[in-house]
Amino acid sequence: MGLERIVGEAASKLTSKTFGGVSKESAMEAIKAAVKAGEEAVAKVTQELQAFKGKTAQEMAELTSKNDRVILQTKAEAQAAVEAAKKQAAEQVKAAAEQVKAAKTAARAPKVFEKALPNGGKEVRKVSANGATMVKEYNADGKLLKYSVTQLDGSIRRTTFDPITGKPVKTYTNIGGDKLVEYKEGSSSITKAVNKKKVKAEKPTLVSQSEPKRIYKSDWGREGGYEVTRTYSDGSKEVVQKFTEGNNNRTVVRKTNAKGTQTEEKITWEDGNYRLNRYNPEKRTSENTESYDIGNGIKLITTNRSVYLPHEGVPTTTGSDYIIGKAKVTADRIKDEFGLYTDKYRIKVTYPKETGRKPVVIKAGTESDINRLQREIYNEFGKA
Repeated sequence: MGLERIVGEAASKLTSKTFGGVSKESAMEAIKAAVKAGEEAVAKVTQELQAFKGKTAQEMAELTSKNDRVILQTKAEAQAAVEAAKKQAAEQVKAAAEQVKAAKTAARAPKVFEKALPNGGKEVRKVSANGATMVKEYNADGKLLKYSVTQLDGSIRRTTFDPITGKPVKTYTNIGGDKLVEYKEGSSSITKAVNKKKVKAEKPTLVSQSEPKRIYKSDWGREGGYEVTRTYSDGSKEVVQKFTEGNNNRTVVRKTNAKGTQTEEKITWEDGNYRLNRYNPEKRTSENTESYDIGNGIKLITTNRSVYLPHEGVPTTTGSDYIIGKAKVTADRIKDEFGLYTDKYRIKVTYPKETGRKPVVIKAGTESDINRLQREIYNEFGKA
């Protein structure tokens, strides 16, 4: 430690009085500081001299040179470490910049989701960076069935295609008002303004149809005919049997849902009469309709509607329709305040317009009333 430094440290301890001079206390502190600094300087010099004690001039030169090399080596290593740290930092900055760039690119890229459908087809959904969602539906053969784009603001454009020709069938859009575009032969179109609330849900699209195969039955003697199976975009199927050989020529159409449960069977005979059975497995409801000619070109149509109650699956008739020509008796079973069916019906009789008669309504009728009214319109409008 140099003399100037010792003096400087001692002087820093001096404190000036208000009217000049220094205080006794600060002077004592300055003296103590000077003594301490001097002792430290002497100790350091003594330590340095001790290292050279008993050494020859050559040894002292080598020791001095060694100390210089250590200092230089330490400095060089420090410089190298600084350069390495700079290089590593630069590489990390570059890598971070590339990661940010890749993240931005990935964020801008459309998100794609693909889902297999029960009918063997697939649905491909893409969401772009601007929030638009595009959905494409393909059948099992890879042909496009539907295409829709929904923008972030809720506007939509949805197009249905013919899976056989690949041409568009119709397009619905709410851009600039609700419109339905119908295509003729896949090119020319007719645009209609529609009320969105009245747009019916799209019917399932035909996906595939099997080759006709020969079938034989013996329900009405030996019968022969053909059968085809049609598969639709919602997974439902339709088996069509047409019997053309035998005494009871008819067409039978059976429909099943995607789970394989039968939902409808319709038998149509050559004279146009039919029997139709419908069943909704989710709502546990059924509807049975029959028609037959009663003469003079008048057809009788009867429909019975039922619901299967929870206990043991017992069906309860909830309503019926009885139609002869243009006359009709409609009955709907009434529910009580607890939502349970009662033995009362709301019955309405509608007469042909040419009679000028007003409808008859019974708010709480019975099954006897239904049967009576059915006989009345049969006697009046059903006789040849």
